[in-house]
Amino acid sequence: MSIETSCNISYAYHVIVFMHLLQISLYLLNGIGALRNIYKIPEDKTYLVH
Repeated sequence: MSIETSCNISYAYHVIVFMHLLQISLYLLNGIGALRNIYKIPEDKTYLVH
């Protein structure tokens, strides 16, 4: 295994980890936003359907 291939593998690994972290943070942000909206407008039933 040459140095170039190992560098490419570690680069790909870092990209994958970064994408996973990005996805998780977006998921958490969406979840927090949804909870906030639910607690803010409990009487608006049509909003919860969307």
